[in-house]
Amino acid sequence: MRLRINAVLLIASALASPALAQVKLDRADPAVIERDLRRAEDARPQQVGPRPTTETQAAGGENVSVTAGAIIVDSSVFSNDAFAQVIAPYLGRTLDADALKELLSQIAGVARAKGYLFATASIAPQAVSAGVLRISLDEGRIDAVRSLGAPNAQVDAILHRLVGKGPVRAVDFERALLLAGDVAGVRVTDARYVRENGFGILLVTLADDRTSFFVQIDNRGTDIVGPVRATALASVRGIAGKGDEASLLVASTPFDPQELVFAQLKYGAPLNDRGDVIWSSAAFGHTRPGASLKQFDVRGDSYSLATGLSHPLVRSRSASLWGTVELRGLWLDQEILGVRVRRDRVVTLSAGLEGAAKWAGGVVRGNGAIVAGLPFDGVTRMGDPLASRGDGDARFARAELYGDWTRSIATDVSIRVAGAAQLATRPLLASQELGLGGRLFGRAYDDNERSGENGIAGSFEGRLDVPTASGLIRRVQLYGFADAGYVDNARRGLGSGGLYSAGAGLRFGLGPNLNGEAEIAAPIGADRISTGNRHPRLSLRLSAAW
Repeated sequence: MRLRINAVLLIASALASPALAQVKLDRADPAVIERDLRRAEDARPQQVGPRPTTETQAAGGENVSVTAGAIIVDSSVFSNDAFAQVIAPYLGRTLDADALKELLSQIAGVARAKGYLFATASIAPQAVSAGVLRISLDEGRIDAVRSLGAPNAQVDAILHRLVGKGPVRAVDFERALLLAGDVAGVRVTDARYVRENGFGILLVTLADDRTSFFVQIDNRGTDIVGPVRATALASVRGIAGKGDEASLLVASTPFDPQELVFAQLKYGAPLNDRGDVIWSSAAFGHTRPGASLKQFDVRGDSYSLATGLSHPLVRSRSASLWGTVELRGLWLDQEILGVRVRRDRVVTLSAGLEGAAKWAGGVVRGNGAIVAGLPFDGVTRMGDPLASRGDGDARFARAELYGDWTRSIATDVSIRVAGAAQLATRPLLASQELGLGGRLFGRAYDDNERSGENGIAGSFEGRLDVPTASGLIRRVQLYGFADAGYVDNARRGLGSGGLYSAGAGLRFGLGPNLNGEAEIAAPIGADRISTGNRHPRLSLRLSAAW
């Protein structure tokens, strides 16, 4: 205990204050770095799959004319009253082939407008007695599914849920098609509905999507771990079965690799034909910071194991929502001059929602969760001298929320509003706090310049897309932003306060795979810890994806 206090006091005296020492240790804490990597991920992108086409023609009526005193539509779903407004203009008229085709199209249109995407109307051979014309409405049943291109048993299982269920509504078809597109390792490139000999057949064209790779390098690290960092994500799909995926995420400081090494291996697989996915992950992080902490030989190691389940609650072209459950365990050790100064043990259970929807002329995305620290034996308790926060405890409950909304307001002009918040029941450990600074909120500052149990943050960004001629530079976007945030610590813990910044930047795309960004951000009010002033910060990023 005394050795630990002396080690911390040694850093605090060298850095002028305990608060500054805490921030420095947080930036060298691999568990905090892992938290920031996970929290920086965007909400799940909404997959929009192809719009289905129907290859049918209204039958009957060619080269005939009838005088209809009454028109009856035979339907298993609708009463004749549903078509009264469409039928009325045709009553008492002699209908030639063109008029009959128009009538059939309008009757099918009524059913399609009510959600029966594949509805068609036809006239069977009949004797028109007493001026009564009978029209048959097929609301659109799927009797078989045929996959073209790359075969995939998981996609077939999802789409076969539509077979034999009676008339198919658009909401059910959209859900099935989008869930098929969510299956790892496959892309749905086309969907067509055809009728053959009275049977409704769904033809779906699939393409393999077995591998992907993403790499990024930026200077958003800190003076002690970075500032240049590199991140790579490789994914391989269809390993043990159709629909599974293994991914490896690696992050490091390329110019001094010993400062940061982080790796996470994740594997997920479909649980059933309803879109449920179960996954597990294991992660390891190691830090040995330089700069002002190099002389103290600060080292940190973290390990985490997690498993979870996601279920699509809503899946459509206009809105999607997933429910998630996750169990996660975290082990952290940090030492100074060979003396252990931090030892956190945390086990959390979380239940959350994440999704995207069209709203108010734009697209809103977000995620939120209730996270509980479970009271298992061996987890860190308040008063533990090795806890990352003196008043922190691994037994807690907290709510976290993130959301953003993007809307076009004129040709090539759009806005983006984003926000985040957290509320906790008691003081937390460092890896569970809300941090300000970094690429989301407080962009002029380094990660975790402020951190606390409770807080709120927001940002506004205006964007201008600049038209470019075809060539190497394919996308150019200019933007300006302002952000603000405030965090608070219970029991007067260290790290509370607000951050405010504003700036502008440029995003660009080079060819089909490369993207870059250059941003200058100015601190407002508070000095940056790493520089001790309010000079603007220049941030650069270059990424590639295949």
